[in-house]
Formats: sequence, structure tokens, C-alpha cells
Amino acid sequence: MTSIENLAKEWAVNSNEVLRVSLYSGADDKEPVTFGPVFTYPIYGDAETIYGFKDLTIDLKFDETSMLPLLECSWSKRLIEDSEDPKKTLLEYLPEDTSMTEEQWLEKRKEPFEIPGTLVESFTDKEGDEYNIYRGRGVGGAFYETLVQIFLKDKAVREISVEDPSEAFDDLRDRCDLTRLYENGTWTNSDLIKSVHITPEWIEATREHNKMTTRQFDRCLEMALLKFADIDADPTVARRYRLLVKKRLYLRNKEPLDEMSKEEKKEKLEETFEVLKEDYLRILSKVKFDKKRSAVSTAEEESSFKKQKI
Repeated sequence: MTSIENLAKEWAVNSNEVLRVSLYSGADDKEPVTFGPVFTYPIYGDAETIYGFKDLTIDLKFDETSMLPLLECSWSKRLIEDSEDPKKTLLEYLPEDTSMTEEQWLEKRKEPFEIPGTLVESFTDKEGDEYNIYRGRGVGGAFYETLVQIFLKDKAVREISVEDPSEAFDDLRDRCDLTRLYENGTWTNSDLIKSVHITPEWIEATREHNKMTTRQFDRCLEMALLKFADIDADPTVARRYRLLVKKRLYLRNKEPLDEMSKEEKKEKLEETFEVLKEDYLRILSKVKFDKKRSAVSTAEEESSFKKQKI
């Protein structure tokens, strides 16, 4: 390793590790919710690395209600005195009223703040305490479901889609959608579901009724069939299920698959099917379907499972 490479390694830090995000509920909050980012590559580049500082810490603090930010940065040594402050890069993604000192931030937080818009729904727990959306108490799912119910009643909304969802949100949406369609009776049509006698007409009509995107409904249907169909007991049903899933996988990946030989294509579809089935089982294990035709998610909203949805 050259001296330049040694120098670069010595003065390099991982931006995910030095950035801390904190949420404060009040001016005297001594125990804020603090966490690190899952990724920072949109800000600090694909390498997620900051060069030129020793013992670097970047603290990004928010008022929990107004989301008013405070950005603080410190280090023990700086390789080049006039090198760019790490705060400057992050400030490009923060609002103009971002505070740079705690005193300034605390003064701004004293100013009256009213959440814009109209209150649609609030959430309280059984002790009467208000839910905090960042504390893993199920509010994310309730918030998503509240929005879906609004959209379902709105005749101007044809389809409910989510742009560029995270892996954790994908999981949450899967659980919520499975729950809702179980509660409204979609998965309890015993003849269709148990035998996997699913027609394209039924799929399209049910998807439109629930205002779901094609891919999201197909995924939820495949999970529901895996849960409720007689796949383990009836080889014919199991074959119908495999063909249904593999047909969708083929159509979704037609171009690269068509470049393979017949045997390679068959192996690739089987491999993808098994990976997808394993992921479906993971999601289903976090949803409890009770005997009263209601389903309650028992999973935490955060998911450390990083896998691209197929």
C-alpha cells in the first residue's frame, strides 16, 4: 500500500457511522430518540466516506413537532485547514432556517408552531398517552391504513401507488395490505383461494376494487395463496401456484430470460421462485390471522432485512 493510500485510509471515516440523528420532544428533553442513517450515499457519494478529519461527529437534531433542524459538527484534527466543512455538504439538503448553534435552535423552538393542514386522525395508546411515530409503536401502519381508507373513499383516486419505497416500508405495506384484504373477505373465498383457480378477470376486478397497483396486488395474492391454499396437501394445487408465480416472474424479466437457453431459463425461474417464497414466508410470519376474519400485524415497523422485492 502506498503512502497516499495509507494517508487516505487514516483520514477516512464512514459517513453512516459519524452522522447521528436525534428527535427532541421538548426543550428540556434529556432522552431524545437517537439513531444512525441506513445509508448516506445520496449525500456523501457511493463510498459513503468523508476524508480529512479525525474523531468526526455530525449531529443532526430535530424538534419532533416542527421538524426544525439543528446541525452541529466537531472533530479533533483536520488534515487541511481550509478543506470543506462536512456541514456544508449536508446543508445543501436542509432548509434555510437550519440552526447552527444550540442557543439559536432553542430560541426558535420557543416560537409558536401550528402543524399545517387538517387533522385527519390522532392515535393514543390504552394508557391514554399519545403515540410517537418514531418509537416503534405501530403508528406507521395505522398512518398508512388511514391514508388508504381516505383514498378508497375518494372517487377521483383510481390507484394507490408509492414512489421509490424503502425496504422497511415495503414490508409494512405488505403486512397492511394483507391484513386489509383478509378483513374485507378477499382471501376468504375458499373455492378460489384454496384451489388456486384464479382467473385474470377476478384478479383485475379485485385489484381495481382495492385500488392497488398490479405488482403489489400480485405479490399480496401470491402471499395469500401461500398461506391459505392447499399447496402442501394437494400436488395439483401446488403446481398451479408455482405456474402462477413463475408466469409473473417470467413476464417481469422476459428480456434477460429470453437470452438464456431453455434449461438455464428453467433453473433461473426455479431459483428465483424459491428465493421469493422464502421472503413471502418471512413476511407472513409477522402477520397474525385470527379466527374472526381480522389480521393483526405483530411485526416491528423497522426491518433490517435488505432485499430487493422481486
